[in-house]
Amino acid sequence: MRKLTYFIAMTIDGCIAGPADEFDFMNAVIDQDYLDSFLVGDYPDMMPGQGRPLVGLDDGNRDFDTVVMGAGTYGVGVRAGTPSPYPYELAESRTFRNGTVVVRYVKPSG
Repeated sequence: MRKLTYFIAMTIDGCIAGPADEFDFMNAVIDQDYLDSFLVGDYPDMMPGQGRPLVGLDDGNRDFDTVVMGAGTYGVGVRAGTPSPYPYELAESRTFRNGTVVVRYVKPSG
């Protein structure tokens, strides 16, 4: 059986974005220690591909082979010019009746 890791930025009240879909409130907790010891040290696969060389990481993935993200998160990357932030291939994108879009990436083969 595959191991599932649920990795998400969330406020103490269970929200993953502000009332206007903003996420800049997370900047208050993202400091150098968070980046160095937590993200780079414990979860390097969650570092965007474009930033990995800046912190001494290669493009390989140690722990994750799939990333699932919602439309809101995906849209942030698209608007910033980075529609594929991780070194994964787009596997599928599905829109549900309620308007929710889920984008799934998988580790490239080869």
